[in-house]
Amino acid sequence: MATTSIWAITGTAAAIRRVEMYIENPEKTIEQTGLEYQSSLHQIDQNGSMIHEYSPEELEQEKVCYVSGINCTAPNDACEEFAAVYDLWGKPCKGRVCYHGYQSFREGEVTAEQAHEIGVRLAEQLWGDRFQVVVATHLNTGHYHNHIMLNAISFADGYKFVNRKSDYQQMREVSDDLCREYGLSVIEHPGQSGKHYGEWKAEQEGRPTQRGDIRLDLDAAIEKLGSKPTDRSRRQTVRGDIRLDFDAAAMQSDTIQDLIRQMEEMGYTWNFSGKYPKIKPPGKDRYFRLYKLGAGYDSLETLAKRVLHMQEETAHKVRMPSTYYRYHGSFRKRKKATGFLALYYYHCYRIGVFAKRTYLKYTPEFREAQKQLHEMSKAAAFLHGADIHSKEQFQSYREKLNQEIQLCDTQIKELQQQLAVSNDPAENEALIHQLDRLHQQQQNFAEQKRLCKIVARQQVQEEAPPQPQETEPTAPKKQSGAIEVD
Repeated sequence: MATTSIWAITGTAAAIRRVEMYIENPEKTIEQTGLEYQSSLHQIDQNGSMIHEYSPEELEQEKVCYVSGINCTAPNDACEEFAAVYDLWGKPCKGRVCYHGYQSFREGEVTAEQAHEIGVRLAEQLWGDRFQVVVATHLNTGHYHNHIMLNAISFADGYKFVNRKSDYQQMREVSDDLCREYGLSVIEHPGQSGKHYGEWKAEQEGRPTQRGDIRLDLDAAIEKLGSKPTDRSRRQTVRGDIRLDFDAAAMQSDTIQDLIRQMEEMGYTWNFSGKYPKIKPPGKDRYFRLYKLGAGYDSLETLAKRVLHMQEETAHKVRMPSTYYRYHGSFRKRKKATGFLALYYYHCYRIGVFAKRTYLKYTPEFREAQKQLHEMSKAAAFLHGADIHSKEQFQSYREKLNQEIQLCDTQIKELQQQLAVSNDPAENEALIHQLDRLHQQQQNFAEQKRLCKIVARQQVQEEAPPQPQETEPTAPKKQSGAIEVD
């Protein structure tokens, strides 16, 4: 059984280089072969007897690299050859520069040679006549899987690969046909199992997954209640699936870089360009910003904290037994009084036995004045705490505050970059503590900047000259004893 996926990589030629370095990682694609098999390959006939060409010590250095290039040279040179095709057709190497796909096999079903051979044949049948492709088989996990890097532009006609739904359907069909040819199992009805790729992968690797626990709890509750919920109650949101996959990846990671790699192996695509990091789930067309995933997933710092504490929280987490309570009665509203009882309540209300409810009403003008008074009180306390007694001191303090804000932002960006590439858990924890301290300073600076704006606005209002009040012209008063003449 093989699962497949493919998605676009945007950027420039540097993005192609990053994908090539990832899929051609020697730690994942190189395997040392057996000495007996190597010795049989390096025998020569000398005077009727077979002798070994190399000594056992020399054969120990021989390794097999599962990286193949189709219409290009791999490993290590595919990036330059991909970019050369852009130059050949006079097109800029930016935008959708290449595509990254995977083909994952069930654990123990294929050997490394078979997995790589199937991946190469898949790429040749789909794109071998028009595109450059690199196929790399990763051996570092419990199951073999192929990574595929496809040039977005064709060397034959200069047109770009679009990756329509029909193209992905063809990729899946060709992969299934090759699996049948090699005697592997095939998912006959894809999309009907209801399992996410991350959940399926966690089950194949024997890792716990929260989504599986949730479904087991739901099934147990259904058996107790004796009824089936609707499809809507079972449906998970995309952001909920991302959060669950983050939790599953955090349990298997030691650093934030391991978390990023785990999510990429699940089929996720990262985008660190721009102000906020973004992630795209497999099979989806758009990215999701991290800060929209909720608390605990909204930035690289919070994800790093989740990596550091996930194992400890899981080890100490005790599942409490479920407790059920039965309520006797009804939650419906109480019936209104009628007849003599209603008349009795009415007269009690009239003579004042039942006090009339009074609500204090605030006008919009009152609320606005109350808000301004509160802001002015905070501004006065701020000026007193900062020991500011003149306009010059206020301007100097404001300029110094802006410089400190810029310095704090710069330090936060540098620490975030260090956190994204760090592989040391101890260093990650130290970086997280520094980022927490800087974020706290950033919040204090933002509050001070807001109070400075209130003080500056109040100064402008006080320095503005008073506007003359416009009065309506009045008719001259008549004097007593005066005679009007028409």
